Amino acid sequence: MGDGLAFYIALLAGLLFLAGIVKLLGYLADKGQEMRRENMRDCTLTEIQKEHILADIQGELSRLPAGSDFGDLGNLFGMVAAKAAKEDYSDDLEQIKKEFLVGAKHGFMLMDGTH
Repeated sequence: MGDGLAFYIALLAGLLFLAGIVKLLGYLADKGQEMRRENMRDCTLTEIQKEHILADIQGELSRLPAGSDFGDLGNLFGMVAAKAAKEDYSDDLEQIKKEFLVGAKHGFMLMDGTH
């Protein structure tokens, strides 16, 4: 009986240890994300920027030749977004590029049902 009790005590200690590790990893992940947010400028779009982006998209769409494909459309959106980011947030281009690509992928996944 003593061996069985020792086993359960060791099992409980191991589970508590693992739970502590998981909690610590969660804490470190939250802290890392917090630090990234603090170190990055606010790159949200203003109403004026949104109007400029919309005008650029409309202008570029009107110039797309017949026979264009979705690759051309993606290229157009990427160029417009990069132009807007470069004008106002040139120090944060890599971060903005990552956010743009994640957002585009997320939107596509929502629409094709894979999200």
